[in-house]
Amino acid sequence: MPVFPLITRPLTLNQGGDLKKGMVMVLVVGMFLVASVVSAQMGPVFAKGKGQFAFGLTHFTAHTVDTLFVAGGTMGGLVSDNDLLGFGGEFRYGFSEEWALGLGGFFGFGNDKGDFGSLGETKLSYSAFGLRLGLDHTINVTDKLGLYLGPGFEFASAKSSVDDAAFSGINDDNPRATSFSLDGRIGVIAKVGKSFGLNGSMGKKFSYVKSSFNSDFGFGSEDVSFSRWLSSVNGWAGFVILF
Repeated sequence: MPVFPLITRPLTLNQGGDLKKGMVMVLVVGMFLVASVVSAQMGPVFAKGKGQFAFGLTHFTAHTVDTLFVAGGTMGGLVSDNDLLGFGGEFRYGFSEEWALGLGGFFGFGNDKGDFGSLGETKLSYSAFGLRLGLDHTINVTDKLGLYLGPGFEFASAKSSVDDAAFSGINDDNPRATSFSLDGRIGVIAKVGKSFGLNGSMGKKFSYVKSSFNSDFGFGSEDVSFSRWLSSVNGWAGFVILF
């Protein structure tokens, strides 16, 4: 049977390290105590007369038309559905215990770029802005967590720009396209302080897109009107100030 040697060397304590660990433990306990006191003073996320201002990053689909880069000036390929990233802000006000009005705006941008070697580059740039007015049903899950969901009406305006050094030499803006949308969404607010929190939402919208412009199809300038029904999804992630 193997015999293991007995370790008789005296153990030494790292007093400095133990002191730091103790201070950390005291600090953590103190933070929990402060958080519990603040939590008790917070109140619900949503209530009559309470408001929230949200701001952050947004992702949405912008609908544009192209009269510059379409071969032959035909209708084929005129519409373009572009995934844009941008910034947004929204103010929400509770007019009852379970319902709130929301008014917000957003701006987004994006581009597609092609490098054709010695021929040069072609770049399509997109930009859009919009406003949304909505009605939210609000639910307080806890004093720190709230859900909101409901419909809204959205107006948006988008355009694309062409910078084609490879083939046509075009450097110009396409006509703007206007979108009118019915938008439904669901979102969540999580408090991380008495008047500050995190906000995120997902939505689905159905859009009527319209654009009017002049175009020459070989028989002189003509007034052209373009319209289409489209659907898309959108998302939001950011911060919220509660007051």
